[in-house]
Parts: sequence; C-alpha cells; structure tokens
Amino acid sequence: MKSLSRLTLAFIAFAFFSCDKSEPSLFPKAIDLFGTPVQEISVHTSGNVNLCVADTFLIVQKKEAKMIQIYSTNSHALLAELGDRGRGPKEMEGPSLMKQIAFDSTNNSPVVKVYDFKRKRLNTINILDAINGSGIQIQETLPGRTRYLPYFFFKDDDFYLASPEAGGRFVIYNYKTSETKTIPYLPKLDFAVPFEARPIVYRSAAFVDTEKELIVSAPLFLGELNIFDLQGNLKHSTIFEDRNKFEVELSAGSSSMKNTRYQIVDIDVKNDLIYALNYNNSIVDFYEDRKDRVKVQVFNWEGDPSVEYSLDDRLITSFAIDEIHNRVYAYCPDEETSNIIVYPIK
Repeated sequence: MKSLSRLTLAFIAFAFFSCDKSEPSLFPKAIDLFGTPVQEISVHTSGNVNLCVADTFLIVQKKEAKMIQIYSTNSHALLAELGDRGRGPKEMEGPSLMKQIAFDSTNNSPVVKVYDFKRKRLNTINILDAINGSGIQIQETLPGRTRYLPYFFFKDDDFYLASPEAGGRFVIYNYKTSETKTIPYLPKLDFAVPFEARPIVYRSAAFVDTEKELIVSAPLFLGELNIFDLQGNLKHSTIFEDRNKFEVELSAGSSSMKNTRYQIVDIDVKNDLIYALNYNNSIVDFYEDRKDRVKVQVFNWEGDPSVEYSLDDRLITSFAIDEIHNRVYAYCPDEETSNIIVYPIK
C-alpha cells in the first residue's frame, strides 16, 4: 500500500507539473518603481539596443559602431568599445546581445555572446580581454540550418536553441548527433491562429538553465510563461492573462493584431529568479500614448508569480538585472542623452 501511495503521489505531482495553470495567476506583490537616468551613459543609436549585466559590468549593444560598449556597474565608467560594422573579422551587421553568461577558466572573466542574425554567426566576447584591447575572441558560423534564424537564445558544446523564421516555435540543434529538432507552436490554444500569424503570436523571449535542464520562455502575444525541458517538451505554463482575451484579434490574423497587447519581450535570470520585461501595451499605444506602464514581472522556476514591478511613465524597450547592486538597468529611447535608466529593486 505504501508503494502504491508513493506511486500515486508521484503521478499527481508529475501531472501537476505537466499541465497548464489554466486560471490566470495573480502576482502577490505589486510595486511601483521610479527610475533615475545614469548621467555617465548616453547611447547614441537609431534602435536595436540590448543590455546585459555580467558580474560588475554593464554591456550595451547597439546598432551602429562601436556596437558593443562595456561599463562598470560600480562607477558607470566606460571601460571598452568594440565591434565595427561589416562582414570582416571582428565585425558584425545585425548584432543581438544574449543574456547567456559564462566565465573563462583561464582569467575568470565573464564571457558574453552576441548573435549576428544577418551573418548567421555567433560572437563570443571575453569581457576582461575586451577591456585589455583584445576585442571579439571567437566568431563561429552556426551549423544545422540554412534557413533564417532571426532569434537566438543559447549555445554550448552540446546544443543551441533558436527560433526559425516560420514553421515552429524553436529549433534545437544537437552538436553530438548533428540533428536539428523543430519544436511546434506550443501551447495549443482553444482557437485557431492563422498560419501566417503564428510566428508573430509565438515569437519568444527565452532563457536556458542547463543545471535545471529547463528552458523558460514567453510568447509575445500570450500573457504567460512557459517551461520546457531541454528536449523541447512543454512541462507547464503559468498564465497571467486569459488566453481567450484577445481571441478575436489573434484568430483574425496579423492584420487585426495592431491593437493586441505585446506581452513579455525579454527575459533575464538572476539569483534563481526569472525576470520578464512586459511591454503591457499594443504596439500603437506603446510608441504613441502608453495606456499602461511597462512591467518587470518576477517568477520562480516553478512558474509561480512573485512580484510585479510597474515602471514609471518612461518608454522602456530593453532591460537587464544587476543582482550585485539590486537594480534594473533599462534603455529609454525617448531620452536624447542619459538614456540608460536605473531602477532600484529589493
């Protein structure tokens, strides 16, 4: 009987972990945050800014050369600039800074990666070497697919995770078997989304934790957080906006989605917590007259909502979490100068 009880409990636990938390979840804490411009930093660019904090370094990626700037999070002093525009060595055309952080065993330096989606190349940057003038250390061409990979999330010696232009939510390339696996558009909805709209609805932010053997991701037009295993199996979803709330727009296709809210657009993971940047507006409202504040939402790896931070009235398009100084760095394109904003968090 004891064995049967244990088996039953294990099955119940697995069933809970493998299904959606179908009722919208509420955040137990809601906190307003007010930011302060970092006077020492001005990012001059026409767009495509991504941020990452690694140890005590703030890395800013922009569209124009020098594409990568490295600042101290202690003093906000500029420590290094690198990345010219072009197709030669140490050059990039379509950079996208990833939040994947590793550490070099030879000098204990943080290492970050920048995906060049136009050249289908991955650039690896050792931060201390960059500060010492060495620049981009590795440029590698990605194997496995000839199709366009507009979004790239993770790469190690075993596999990489990216999103294709169409045909599925993710692709996982296995370096050991040289096989590419396409993950379909998940989760399945109770209504049909037109084929041409699926890449937009399911366009994802994602982060990989190899120790937990989990992928956390969020679809752009669905107010929820999805947890996958490393094989791409959907384990469970935490829903904070009713899936049927925008059924009319999503089922009508991309031409009717301009008034549908953008949800989570970026994910950062620090101190074993998942931080998600939620635009919380339609794209029309977001850039013209925001009806609601941009949010930073916090979850644990079980998908449980923890805190929802509402940022001030600024237009925030990208962010990164500084776990050492307990703050959010955010990029505000509306500010002509000092357009990196810092928000204190607990």
